[in-house]
Amino acid sequence: MPGVYCRGVNAFFVLASFLVSPAMAQQAPLVTVDPVVRTSLRATVPVVGRFVATRRQVVSARAAGAVASVAVRVGERVRAGQALARLDAQVAAAVRDESAAVAATRRAELDLARMERRRLEPLRNSAASRANFENARQQEAIARARLAQAEAAAARARLNHDYTVITAPYDGVVTRKYAEAGAHLAVGGPVVELLDDNSLEIEVEVLYNRVGGLAPGVEVDYRVGGEDRPAGVAVVRAVVPDENSRTRTRAVRLMPRLGGGAAAGQSVTVDIPAGRPRDALTLHKDAVVQRGGASFVFVVNDGTAAMTPVRLGEAVGGRLEVMGGVGDGDLVIIRGNERLPPRGPVQVMPPQ
Repeated sequence: MPGVYCRGVNAFFVLASFLVSPAMAQQAPLVTVDPVVRTSLRATVPVVGRFVATRRQVVSARAAGAVASVAVRVGERVRAGQALARLDAQVAAAVRDESAAVAATRRAELDLARMERRRLEPLRNSAASRANFENARQQEAIARARLAQAEAAAARARLNHDYTVITAPYDGVVTRKYAEAGAHLAVGGPVVELLDDNSLEIEVEVLYNRVGGLAPGVEVDYRVGGEDRPAGVAVVRAVVPDENSRTRTRAVRLMPRLGGGAAAGQSVTVDIPAGRPRDALTLHKDAVVQRGGASFVFVVNDGTAAMTPVRLGEAVGGRLEVMGGVGDGDLVIIRGNERLPPRGPVQVMPPQ
């Protein structure tokens, strides 16, 4: 329930205090009770936002070529590293093999140049052989440079061949296809759009005078669609320091504790703190019955329920602030109170 934090209560009840005689038990209705507790109330205001994807991108081709196959469909869930599509790899394979052969040739040339330099090295102090030795050293350096160039070209050729398999960069769901078999893609050509639905965040636009209570780490409740009950808790990740001069709002990003089923772009309502917390007595909203335009609760004591008028304050989540009529620790009926007489015996259901 949004904005309500219980400090703890004493023992829920002593079951023996609600024992009634067998004759009375035959007539006494079964009821469920809940204690009146002192809680910390935090007033909130609803702000409508939406789920946004932190990772959503178009997966593109890193090599040019004809599309041989596309292995996924829209709506399909994929894993990181899974093949999404394949390009025709024949040309890339030929270039890779050719580059590997050139690199092997350059490696052999370097070996020959190194052998020649080593053969002439003992004679380098001889005036007649010094020029030949220096020439051998230069030829070895040239051969080494040519090998480095060939190995770099071979590495690029291997990468281009690897790039003919287009893989998923992360776990996600395919939301759109841009290419089919037979299409020709340039480098950077779009293949599919991928959405990581496990990294959704909530984004809301909050008035500048409300963001003070939304420091990183603050927890708030959120609701999805038209639901009244909170769908979960979200933690403030960041308040973006960029104010919209027209609306006087700032974007706030929150990390929800998702239970599944959320979708990017889906509307969500976040309960933003509207003031400082304050202590108050609260009771469960189902304890209140309306009779004659007034609010009442049934307080249970020694197996007897008595209808008691109460004054109520604001509603926070599933509880109501109570301004008078009951006290801290009183047990009030929250199930089975619809048709009770003003006073009479009841049987209290044990806690589940």
